[in-house]
Amino acid sequence: MVAATLEVGQQRVREHVQEAIAETARQPWDQQLTTAVTAHLRIQLELSDFAKAVSRNAGHVPEPIREQMHAESEAYHNVWRALLIDGQSLGWVNPHLDLSLSRMLVIGALNWATEWWAGGKPMDDLVMTACELIRAGLAPQIEGVDPATARGGVTRTR
Repeated sequence: MVAATLEVGQQRVREHVQEAIAETARQPWDQQLTTAVTAHLRIQLELSDFAKAVSRNAGHVPEPIREQMHAESEAYHNVWRALLIDGQSLGWVNPHLDLSLSRMLVIGALNWATEWWAGGKPMDDLVMTACELIRAGLAPQIEGVDPATARGGVTRTR
């Protein structure tokens, strides 16, 4: 029963994110990224208890169940792998970033939201913040330009 619940959750997340990305296939890459982040957070936190169960329980199941989940997990990672490869080839993602590590950090951060998000602030605030952080973290660095001042932010001094 646990394995089936987790499998359904994994499938729903992957399908939801894949469909969202497909709907924005003709949009600029940063819109596809925003769509993927938004779709992941919304299905996980608002739309599917099955999806939430995956994030909360996948690391706590016996090895045989984890092995059963591997193929679907790999399929979901392939969605993000393709998105990040496209972003890097189009110049949206820093060419010096390790895409494997980047993918794991992005998915890990999105999944961790189930552990602390309690809805105290609007979901739109969470989505916007996650999108901005991820987009900025992946963006190429322009030599000689301070990202904070380039976007109208304030540069901190120590």
